[in-house]
Amino acid sequence: MSAVMQMVNEGKYGFYPCNYETYLKLKKLHKWYYQTLKDYARWYRWNVKEPKNKFYWEPRFNKTDKKVRSNRPIPEPIYCSVFVSRPGRVLHNAVDDLNVIAAYKNARMPKANPDDVNYGIQFNLHRMARKSDGKWIDLNYKELEYSVNAVYEEAKKYFEE
Repeated sequence: MSAVMQMVNEGKYGFYPCNYETYLKLKKLHKWYYQTLKDYARWYRWNVKEPKNKFYWEPRFNKTDKKVRSNRPIPEPIYCSVFVSRPGRVLHNAVDDLNVIAAYKNARMPKANPDDVNYGIQFNLHRMARKSDGKWIDLNYKELEYSVNAVYEEAKKYFEE
């Protein structure tokens, strides 16, 4: 009972499955996931263009009053690789939310009793920590905060450069 009860945190409005610092990190990861969706979609649109079409059209006009293609190529858009599991594919087949959405929703809903706290946040985050060979590992309750911190620090490198 004591190992399970340690994960319950009492707040102003009830009981939560994680502490406030972990909640704030989940909140940022949630925001960064949706930003990655936008960035990856931009990259995918750039990637499917033929090389001859990856140039800017300048607003300057020539003698025939038409827009002229510039010699400046459109740079390759960048995206956060933390949430992209299979790059080069269509948006929803390539981007994986790592169950951050479910964990964030669970972490922000208080419960009236400590017994009612859903421990699904631990189960939902079991895929967030990766081994060096790229395979997912299962986490126990003690590794939950470590896994959120690991993914947060990895994503922070991209978003807060």
